[in-house]
Amino acid sequence: MPSETWFLFDLGNTVIKLAYERVLAAVCREASVSRDELVELLEDAGGYRDMERGATTFWEFYEFLTEAFALSPKAAASKLALLKELAQMLERRHFKQRFEAGKPIAVHEFLYALAQAYDSVFLEADVELGGTDQLFNLNVGRDIMPSYGLEAQVVMTTPLLEGLDGVEKMSKSLGNYVGVTDAPGEMFGKIMSVSDDLMWRYYLLLTDLTEAEIQARQAQVASGALHPKQAKVELARRIVADFHSPEAAAQAATDFDARFTRGELPTHALGEVRVQLTEAEVSLPKLVTLAGMAASSSEASRKIQQGAVKVDREKITDIKARVQASRGVVILEVGRRAVRVNFRSEGHD
Repeated sequence: MPSETWFLFDLGNTVIKLAYERVLAAVCREASVSRDELVELLEDAGGYRDMERGATTFWEFYEFLTEAFALSPKAAASKLALLKELAQMLERRHFKQRFEAGKPIAVHEFLYALAQAYDSVFLEADVELGGTDQLFNLNVGRDIMPSYGLEAQVVMTTPLLEGLDGVEKMSKSLGNYVGVTDAPGEMFGKIMSVSDDLMWRYYLLLTDLTEAEIQARQAQVASGALHPKQAKVELARRIVADFHSPEAAAQAATDFDARFTRGELPTHALGEVRVQLTEAEVSLPKLVTLAGMAASSSEASRKIQQGAVKVDREKITDIKARVQASRGVVILEVGRRAVRVNFRSEGHD
């Protein structure tokens, strides 16, 4: 088969790679529109982008559409749109505030909620669970299900967990997260880095303690009977024990104390990050970012300038510093977090 350009089509939570020209031709036939009209529609909706060749064929995608909707793609989208009035969509606080402030709202933002809602129809969901930030989209699913002869699903939401910064929700892309596969020492150190105030939120959402038990600990801290650090150590041990073991949690606590009380660095307990380079060296801000210790190079630069970054125990404050890949493995410390960085250099091993 000749070389083709591939693109990503996002239908709710269903993401499929497709051959660009084959899709355009087939959908144009089905929807009775010209190629230019369809390209303009796709570009306006932001529904595709160039991708490397994928395994899924157009015909698999076409079969999915016809079985799921029993309609052409154009008619399916039209039916979904007819099931929800614009006024109902504007009831969402995020849309309402922007509309009242005269700020633009793109059409694809409405269509995304409808496409996500159709997931519930396709799966014939009884219950859908999501974060509180997804409440509107979940309820759109409830609203359209009766139109397909289905009982409206039950919607359940969970509170959003703030990230280590205490500002944004926990997110890997923001670099403020605790990974469930983090090594015990790395996980322990991340928990110990949260603020004293945020600690109680983590106790509430991440442990099995009752609210009464948590409030009792808060009272102990307030009265001076319990030091905030000890309360945080208990929190970190509980979380590490949940994802690893009580023994791993105890060792992580010992290693943390050795590092921050006696100035030692137990390297055996550190998590490892593998960084693949195409050059013989890397800038320190980029290395901090690649290691997941900062969400961006600018944030990494700020941490470096603040004296929070060490490479092999040496504090570095120069944002122009570079690290040689020939070092093989380095210990990278950012604040209370530390990881072993293992370089995988292409052509520079």
